[in-house]
Amino acid sequence: MTKKMILITTEELENIFSIIGFEQYIVSDIYSAEELIKEKIGDESIGLIIIEEELFKKLTEKTRFILEKRWKGAICKLPSIKELTIEEGYTMKEITRVLGYQLKIT
Repeated sequence: MTKKMILITTEELENIFSIIGFEQYIVSDIYSAEELIKEKIGDESIGLIIIEEELFKKLTEKTRFILEKRWKGAICKLPSIKELTIEEGYTMKEITRVLGYQLKIT
């Protein structure tokens, strides 16, 4: 079964990943992020959630525990926009680490 990747970010990263076709969800507050995550981890077609690191840190302890220990998919924490500009290729390195192979985005 093919698994999908989704991206959960704030408005700060709204248009950065749209060009590569990620299914991106923009959240305005932590409550919205929590609700979205609860919905998406119930979807068995999703295998990877990429979330902004600052959003992840603000999630409740229970939600973080479920994502990291109980959910069968993988979670990837995306550094802040400032760190992303410094560390080119970060996202691809993380996707490769999680999926186990190199993706070529053209």
